[in-house]
Formats: sequence, C-alpha cells, structure tokens
Amino acid sequence: MKKKNLLTVYVTVLLLAFSLVVRVYAQRLPAGEGSFVYTDYKPLADKPITVRYYIPDNKPDAEVLFVMHGNSRNAEGYWKTMLPYAKAHQFLLIVPEFSKAYFPNSRDYHQGGMFTKEGDAVEKKYWAFSLIEPLFDYMKAQTGNTSQDYYLYGFSAGSQFVHRFLMFQPQNRVSRAIAGSAGTYTMPDLSVKYAYGLKNTKVRPQDLSGMLQKDMILLVGDADTVLSRTDLVKTPVANRQGRDRVERGQEFYRRSKELAGQLGVSFGWSFALVPEAGHSQSQMASTVAEILFGSKQVEKDKK
Repeated sequence: MKKKNLLTVYVTVLLLAFSLVVRVYAQRLPAGEGSFVYTDYKPLADKPITVRYYIPDNKPDAEVLFVMHGNSRNAEGYWKTMLPYAKAHQFLLIVPEFSKAYFPNSRDYHQGGMFTKEGDAVEKKYWAFSLIEPLFDYMKAQTGNTSQDYYLYGFSAGSQFVHRFLMFQPQNRVSRAIAGSAGTYTMPDLSVKYAYGLKNTKVRPQDLSGMLQKDMILLVGDADTVLSRTDLVKTPVANRQGRDRVERGQEFYRRSKELAGQLGVSFGWSFALVPEAGHSQSQMASTVAEILFGSKQVEKDKK
C-alpha cells in the first residue's frame, strides 16, 4: 500500500513538473518580429508599455540591443528602421514605447519620472528608468537568451533617456551605449537643478565614476545645427550648454572627460560626428549598427 502511495505521489510530481515546463515554453515569444504589452514590472503595472522586437531563430547567445525612441514616441518607426539591421546581424532587438498616454511629458519619459510637476522627489521604483533592467530579464526568460549584458541606444529624447539612465541607474548591465543627438544634457554640475544639472538630486559628481568608465559614444549628425527647429530647446539654461546639438554634445563630452580626470578614473567615452546627417534617426541607423555589430550588407524594406 505504501509503495502504491509513493508511486502515486511520484507520478503526480512528475506531471506537475511537466505541466509547468509546458506552460513556461508556451509563454515564450516566437522567433521573428512582433510586439506585446509589458506590465510585469509591478510598480509601473498601471503604465503598460508596448514592446516591439525581433528575435533571431535558434540563437540563444544573440547580442541584445535596446532602442529608445524620441519625444514623438514613434517607437514603431524606430523599430522599422533598425529591423533590417537586426535581421542582417541577427541580434535581439527590443524597442519599448513610452506612450504619451502614460508618460505624457519630458519629465515622465526622458527625464525618468524622478520628480513630480511640483518638484517633489519620486521613489526610485516608480521611475521610467527602473523599467529597463526588469524588461531585459523578462526578454531573456521569454526567449531563452543567455546574454549577460546589453547594448543601449537612444536618439534625441531617447539619447537623453540613455545618458540619464546610466547616471541614475548605476547598477545596470549595459556593456556599450550610444547617445545620439540629445537636445540637452544633465551636466555633472551641482549648481544647476535637474534635468540640466545635479543640484536637487542625490547623485554627486564622484558617484559618476562608473558611468564615466562605460563604453559610451556620443553621436551627433554634423548637420544637426539648425536653430529654427521647434524641437530644440532654446531656454537660457539650455543655451549655456551650446547653441545647437553638436555644441551641446561636445560640451557634455568635455565636462565629463574633465570630471574623469579629477576623479582619477579612465574615461571610456568617445565623441563622433555622422557626416551629412541632420536630426534624423534614420540617417543615424547604419552608423549605429556598424559601431555595434560591424559592417554587413543590409536588405532594407522596399515598401
């Protein structure tokens, strides 16, 4: 009788384990291109984000690239631009969309949601920045990807998101970052309030040593100098960073390099101009792909 009971228990455990495995694999995202709504990060579950992706077939060791869209929130356009490169180089592409429905302002998206409209500090777990690392883990679980780190690229407002994410989320797994054509920067300056400086944050310049040693490229189109663009902030505090996106990127690079020297740490950044590129993420895409993955023939969508 005891043997029969033990056998019953053993079979039941096996069946439960098998059903769990089946459920886990049934939940996995299929290879290829697609999208889903992400709500698994509980502190921001009431602010769902649409995630577009490309998953290489049968390549668990594929490199991973997050792409952060601009202030227009045109994540689909960014995804379509990078998709041919993802297919050519077979990397896992992840493009989250921070929609204006849930992240309506600059304060909510590319300034990270760190402060309320009234200037009160927001608890870190509710920051927009806090979504990226859990989403990386989610994508690994859903795809079987074995990467221990990821690349992070953002253009325009996405570039602002990228450099601030690295500043205020130092325990990240970014192995290489590209900040493309930001309009303004958070300077390592304690005399200027966030989001142009660090004055009212808990971060001090010495806390940025890890970020300064990161492999990061500040990338700007050499023709991104048009002052008449309405999406270029021209307030006095912004203009102190430079007249246009080229000058502002150079100033952020210069001041960050100077800080690295003061802290006595190696400076891992570089600054580069993309020839004949204006303020256009599509004009930057091939350069970004080549920097991260090397040169390869890319078949673009003819639609």
